[in-house]
Amino acid sequence: MQEAIRWCYAAPGPDYAGQHTQSLGPRDNMSGDPIEQINEHLDKTDDPILVILRAHLLVEERLRDILAQISRAPEELRAARLSFHQAFCLCRAVIGRQDEPAWEFIGRLNEVRNRIAHHLDPGDFGRTPWLSGHETAI
Repeated sequence: MQEAIRWCYAAPGPDYAGQHTQSLGPRDNMSGDPIEQINEHLDKTDDPILVILRAHLLVEERLRDILAQISRAPEELRAARLSFHQAFCLCRAVIGRQDEPAWEFIGRLNEVRNRIAHHLDPGDFGRTPWLSGHETAI
């Protein structure tokens, strides 16, 4: 899981001419190393539900950062009220590299998070391969 989130922080974004730029890096208001922030938030608990929710928030924050950094008027994004899935699809379209395993992981992470959020009993995450091949990355 941490590898996929690290990939999000290293994903390049296009400049306005359509060329890829350097890594977008963390938001200006984020202090410290993004990898340290990932570890800080994900290593605080062994509860798989909290790990999933925190990972989802970290990825969502990064997807929104990417969209803000490539937008000519990022202040307009808030009014769009993009869902996680919409932000994910837009970033995937902009960044490309669809063969990267992180895209599949992020999509599955969103599915699992939605299962947690919308079901009283989301299942046993300790015994179910809920991230289809990525469960060992936690």
